[in-house]
Amino acid sequence: MKKQRLFSSTLALGLLLALAVSIALAQGPGPREELAPQDTVGTAFTYQGRLTDGGSPANGHYDFKFQLYDAASDGNPVGSTVAQEDVAVSEGLFTVQLDFGTDAFTGEARWLEIGVRPGSGGTYTILSPRQPLTPAPYALGLRPGAVIAGDLGVNEAALTLDHAVGGGLRVKSAGGTAVYVDSAGGDGMYVESAGGHAVYVDSADNNGLEMDTIGNDGVVIGSAGDDGVVIGSVGSPSTASYSTDKNGLEVAGAEGYGLYVGRADVDGVYVDSAGYDGLFVSSAVDDGLHVGAVGDNGVYVYLADDDGVYVDVVGDDGVHVSSAGDDGVYANTTQANNEWGFYTPDKVYAGTTLASGGPLMLVAQNGGGRDLDAGEVVVVSGLGNPFGESDTPVPLVQAANADPAAPVFGVVYRRFVLEEERQEIEKDDRAEQVTSLHSRSVEGPAAPGDYLLVVVIGPAQVKAEALSGKPYPGALLAVNAQGKATAADASNLAFGRIIGTALEAPKVEGDGLVWVLVMPR
Repeated sequence: MKKQRLFSSTLALGLLLALAVSIALAQGPGPREELAPQDTVGTAFTYQGRLTDGGSPANGHYDFKFQLYDAASDGNPVGSTVAQEDVAVSEGLFTVQLDFGTDAFTGEARWLEIGVRPGSGGTYTILSPRQPLTPAPYALGLRPGAVIAGDLGVNEAALTLDHAVGGGLRVKSAGGTAVYVDSAGGDGMYVESAGGHAVYVDSADNNGLEMDTIGNDGVVIGSAGDDGVVIGSVGSPSTASYSTDKNGLEVAGAEGYGLYVGRADVDGVYVDSAGYDGLFVSSAVDDGLHVGAVGDNGVYVYLADDDGVYVDVVGDDGVHVSSAGDDGVYANTTQANNEWGFYTPDKVYAGTTLASGGPLMLVAQNGGGRDLDAGEVVVVSGLGNPFGESDTPVPLVQAANADPAAPVFGVVYRRFVLEEERQEIEKDDRAEQVTSLHSRSVEGPAAPGDYLLVVVIGPAQVKAEALSGKPYPGALLAVNAQGKATAADASNLAFGRIIGTALEAPKVEGDGLVWVLVMPR
């Protein structure tokens, strides 16, 4: 009868069971300190209850079994049943350690069902009702490896940081991935406003920030007082350097790529507007910018007040495009004279075909005794001085004449000058004066010693002789004794005197210029 009395009294007084769950990381208010546990916190917790027998506190040894459920009644079991045998009960009090595994507590409500029997034989009597498990009020920290999972509403977040005075989310050191989002229906990470860093990763052996499947934006930062995203060190970089500027994305050091785009169906990197450089690479051991394969533009800069893409010093390629479905590099200019879509003081190499919608021009120096005007046919007279920062000498040219031993070199386009440009930029919270040299063509004659651009292949306007036998479209043009273009005939078909092919007939009135497809031979 004692057994029956025990269970009936326990069933009647089951509500007297008390629950206390302690978590090793729980702490009360106090100074913030970095948590550095020597051992990883496990998943077990302490359960303490009170058992009565006939209205009096029970004494002796009892067998218990515990099972988690996701509902107060019926529902589904969570984890495995935990059995505790020969538990000592003294004055009604007993204490056990329960461990339902790593996936038992993921944020959803849980209820504990308890079964008890005296001694070690017989059936268990299930106590009713199930006990709801409530959180400890000072459990303010998550154990390492904690998982936040569950079905959320459209605008609900798995983790919310409501008021962050400093950094919104800070990872000091991670052996693997610092921040990982497996799947999100909306934004993978959204930071509306942060007084310091919105997301700060100091060190990660694997990925600083990884987003697997995101329905909307991977990372959204509405406003940050300092940097939007800072990655201190990824892998084992040779060095790491922090910027004092307030950057949208800062990578202090990366063993691999600072920014890597595996595949982009549209733009690999898109810069809509930049006050200074759209994309700036100060120094790179290998490629300053490497684009593997993109469906549209490898790099597209819509509007930049300064340089769209600027590469200072690189050990290998400044810009390398392996494969592009459209243009590898596309450059236009807003200048009225359309200069320069592409400019380099060095050589240009094309592996297969070099196609141009405009003329091919070379820099030359006026080595004659008079000024040279646009449209004049010139011949080579010697070797001039290098232009600008180049160390390669340029050809000396002079106006063509009647000398048949002087073959046509090309047609004067414009005078070519090198100008110094100074501008003030903000760097490390201070203004700096930066001086750079820019070349451009200008109107007006090129005096002796001046540099000029000479069209050697392609369309150009040439001074034509207004004589009888005017050249017609498609006719070969040769240079006469006055250095002007005229229709080629038996008298001027000597080797090297052909300028090219007329694209139009000379005008009756006007500047005496005619469009010619320049191709000396």
